[in-house]
Amino acid sequence: MNKIRPWLYIAGYYSANPAQGIANAAEVFNDAWDMGWFPIVPHVNFLLDMVSPHSSDFWYDYDLHLFNNNKVLNNIE
Repeated sequence: MNKIRPWLYIAGYYSANPAQGIANAAEVFNDAWDMGWFPIVPHVNFLLDMVSPHSSDFWYDYDLHLFNNNKVLNNIE
């Protein structure tokens, strides 16, 4: 680890088309990492939800806790 990276929360649609939303977020993740950010991609929580299902409200609450440590929000479409 050679530097501290600022967090960047990657926001974008998910429920309308999870596969495409995850693919879009993955592209942004790679670009953000290359630019020196530490990207947070909540879209990957779908894996957690597959093995330990929770309500949408749970995941919204989970994401809001990430915001407490976050400096920048990037909304993708």
